[in-house]
Amino acid sequence: MKASRPTPGQRLWLSLYRADQYDEQAAAIAVPPKAPKSNANRATQKWLVGMSRHLRSAFPASLREAREAVGLTQQDLCEIAELSVTAVAMIERGERLPNIDTAARLCWAIDVAAGVSFEDLK
Repeated sequence: MKASRPTPGQRLWLSLYRADQYDEQAAAIAVPPKAPKSNANRATQKWLVGMSRHLRSAFPASLREAREAVGLTQQDLCEIAELSVTAVAMIERGERLPNIDTAARLCWAIDVAAGVSFEDLK
């Protein structure tokens, strides 16, 4: 079976999914209250939280890059995703992070604009 490359929307979605996974893994690590700063569990937890923060903070720029790569304006993206221009502009400026529904709509809209069909994903 031939491995397919992820679509632009899938790449965006996977970055947020990975951030959630990192948060869950960090929360599952037990660090004793009086553990030294050089504790391996504490270091792992900090790394996971930092990676999650990095992926979430990179989402706005990645969204803008993906939108521009498929030749969409913010208005076009909003019409396909059925969102307001203000909401998308705030997300692209990093003023707010999208909730799961909004992120899914944006990623789907990027793929629709890129010409990806459901049959292409099978």
